[in-house]
Amino acid sequence: MNVVRATLQCLGDFKNLEHQFLDGNTSTGIVGLAPNTQEPFTGTMWEITGPLENGFFTFRCLGHIQNPDHRFLDGRTQDGLVSLVHTTEEPFTGTMWEQIEISSGVFILKCQGHIHNQEHQFLDGRTQDGFVSLAPTTGEPFTGTRWSIKAFPF
Repeated sequence: MNVVRATLQCLGDFKNLEHQFLDGNTSTGIVGLAPNTQEPFTGTMWEITGPLENGFFTFRCLGHIQNPDHRFLDGRTQDGLVSLVHTTEEPFTGTMWEQIEISSGVFILKCQGHIHNQEHQFLDGRTQDGFVSLAPTTGEPFTGTRWSIKAFPF
């Protein structure tokens, strides 16, 4: 099992410098896209752990506000919402993610929530408006399902 610190940049086709990097707000639990990885967007740094025994990965937000209620990236496969939750344990099964490398350093992240819903599977950043949710497919028009993951030393 590896643990790395990394940023995730959304590679959606619609280029918008205001909405690029996966950003967890550890104060509120909201996940969106930030324009950069500098202050005040400290939630753009993530601790990625895995592969775990089940082969999946977890993403812990390293935002500077230390709120234990909002730490782990969670996809809700029942309704497609994405937020930060306090644990990777039950009932938060959407905190487990499959990393699918489609080219060097470019990944698709598939949520492993126990409710299998074909409409809500893949982490999708909407570079038009900064919204992050789960998409049904990685094909058009869901180009925000591609992520560049850049690791940094601890």
